[in-house]
Amino acid sequence: MQAILSVEIKNQDGSRENKRMLFDTEKATEVCDVVNAFGYAVQTIFLSPGGWLFSRNNNTEELVVPSQKETRDYIGKNYPERYKEIFGEVEEA
Repeated sequence: MQAILSVEIKNQDGSRENKRMLFDTEKATEVCDVVNAFGYAVQTIFLSPGGWLFSRNNNTEELVVPSQKETRDYIGKNYPERYKEIFGEVEEA
């Protein structure tokens, strides 16, 4: 499944610009599912070859680019071992 989505890029000078990028679930790495309170996988999170996290709504098949920070936090909180596989080891608190 593919979609061209708008993302915000931060330039070296600190300015921001919107850029359209192609997101493809076939070329991306499946990271984990987002499970609701009833135990259903309602979304699937992917990591693109370019390093972007994006998700697929498993009901509507829509692709979106969520907040990168919130998505990383979700993965770290709910799938810590998978987080370390994808992003590398983290410092012990």
